[in-house]
Amino acid sequence: MNEEFHKLTETWVGKLQYGEFVGNEWFGVGGPNHPLIQKIIKEIQEIPNINVFDVFITGGILEDWITWDLDVILTGGYQPKHLIKILRDIVKIGFDNHIYIDVVFKETLWRIDLMKPEFLNEDKSWIWEYSNIFKKNDVWIRKYQFYPENGLFKRYNLLPFKKHLDKISEGYTYKKPLQIVVKKEL
Repeated sequence: MNEEFHKLTETWVGKLQYGEFVGNEWFGVGGPNHPLIQKIIKEIQEIPNINVFDVFITGGILEDWITWDLDVILTGGYQPKHLIKILRDIVKIGFDNHIYIDVVFKETLWRIDLMKPEFLNEDKSWIWEYSNIFKKNDVWIRKYQFYPENGLFKRYNLLPFKKHLDKISEGYTYKKPLQIVVKKEL
């Protein structure tokens, strides 16, 4: 990706709700070096106790297309007392900056960049989210079975998605996740 691509910004006006957060104006951006994404990364890195987890950016923001969300994954040991606040803080950062942050916790990171057409790198695992409410223009979007657990919402996740398999079968190679916080050993 060239520097011009990283500066691309598009806008969308529409209502998104995630948990108690509601926003109406959104940005789509061209890459992880976009100034707004760099600002968001810095804000995430400043969250108290964030370094009890490894934090990665994955998904479309790393790829060769405009994306309308920022996929963030926290990994490490399951610590609900820290997770509730940190997941909420990350969601709030997204709404404050008009980029939807799709943030989850899972114990280990699945590496889409290691998938090849001849090797199906499956991941079947539990993930935890801050809320089970996600609406676009007042219409429910997520149709997962959530299980409330310690103030969070747990769901079973199977990767890769069909969209991943389609891209890989077309010869696309996904980028390596970008680690933005390294867990501090306590």
